[in-house]
Amino acid sequence: MEFKKYLFIFIILTIIFFVNFNDHRIGLPFHVDSWQMVVNADAIQKNHQLPLREPFSGLKQLGPLGNSIIQASFSTLSGLNLLTVGKFLPGILNAIIALLMYALAKVLFKSPAVALIIPAFQLLVLTQITMLGPFYLVNLTFGMILSLLAFYFLIRRNWIIFITILFALSLTHTSSMVFVIVSAGIYFLFCKELWSKLIWLFAAGIVAIIGFIFLRGLPYFLTLFSNFFMFSKAWPYFQYLDLLSTPFMVLLAIGFFLIMIKEKKAALFLIPIFSFMAIDLFLYWTWHGFFLVYRRLISFIFLLTPFFVGYGVYRITKLFKKLGPLVLLILLIILIPVAIKQNEHARRPYQLHITPEEHKLFTAFGEKYPQSFVLTDHLEAYALPYYNLKPISLSPAHGANSSYYHMVSYCFALESIACIADFLNSTNFEFFYSPTPLNVDYFTPVAGLGNLKIYKFDPKVYSQKSEVRSRK
Repeated sequence: MEFKKYLFIFIILTIIFFVNFNDHRIGLPFHVDSWQMVVNADAIQKNHQLPLREPFSGLKQLGPLGNSIIQASFSTLSGLNLLTVGKFLPGILNAIIALLMYALAKVLFKSPAVALIIPAFQLLVLTQITMLGPFYLVNLTFGMILSLLAFYFLIRRNWIIFITILFALSLTHTSSMVFVIVSAGIYFLFCKELWSKLIWLFAAGIVAIIGFIFLRGLPYFLTLFSNFFMFSKAWPYFQYLDLLSTPFMVLLAIGFFLIMIKEKKAALFLIPIFSFMAIDLFLYWTWHGFFLVYRRLISFIFLLTPFFVGYGVYRITKLFKKLGPLVLLILLIILIPVAIKQNEHARRPYQLHITPEEHKLFTAFGEKYPQSFVLTDHLEAYALPYYNLKPISLSPAHGANSSYYHMVSYCFALESIACIADFLNSTNFEFFYSPTPLNVDYFTPVAGLGNLKIYKFDPKVYSQKSEVRSRK
């Protein structure tokens, strides 16, 4: 029996690993936030210390570094470079999420069989690229792991470890920290036996706040606190029903109802938290506003989904008594491929900021012209420090304040080479990357791969051309 249990878990973890591994088969991150994590991890490896300043802008490091530390550690211990790590780490981290779901389910549900079924639906932890996680190398992945760990020790009433994990979350991922604090508060509210232990909840909150202020500063904390509940018009980034699909919504509803009436311990924890998130999500859909902190917190509703779907499947198999194991096998054979399809559909790569060809070009250029400033698109610029190059224009929406973005972004919007040349001439920067060939005298290609070329700007030729134009 033990062998069958471990074999089942092994098969499920293998499926989860390969589903997530395939998404990174090109060996490059898909999203700009992933590149931020990789570049910070690269800085940790190169300097053998935590970067006190951003590798992108040189300003004070305000972003959490937990995920970057994991990437750097994994890369160092395995001997693999960070982009190769990008192939393996999403699969490994999502397999860990499944194992933690198993551990948490064991302490929540009466039957050990439920704990075995729930990890099979870890693939329903769905996302879109605009929600930034957990299938990308971003902090949400690590935050989900720590969130499940925190819940495990919260349920077991191990307060010291719970507080320690919450402190780690405060240094790792803001949304995960807020989600755990809110969830713990809701759990305390509905669990009367914990009312005498409120001091531990306050202690956990205070420790998390201290860690957050230590890393991000008091002004940032006050901004976050003042915007804790926001109402603002914003079009929803995803539809829960579209991502989850009807079969799993039905199983979720069955699981929700039956947990509520048959599983007191699990119901005290899961039902209020999921209901709160569902109400917030409903308001998000209908009013396009009123979300906790910001949209990304809603993605945690997917982290709770497998518990309800898994329990719904378990109760269906119980109806068949002796045939239950066979029915379970049939349901899993049907449902897991559907979950994989939904998972892959949700992870369609809308954006690929660095292509394999650009990777080769930037690698070669960084070796020949190390620490050179290169003007690129404001998003792919975040990858440049990995190639030993320096960005010029950075998207302020991704945390780095760059005055040059405001000077040159409209040039990219207009696709105006003359505008870009004028910017380079006024700022004394030399290099410009273009994915399409340029046919102007004042840009000379110095590195290229097919149509992709990095050009050197010649201010003298540009000035001469400008003088001729002005005479005309």
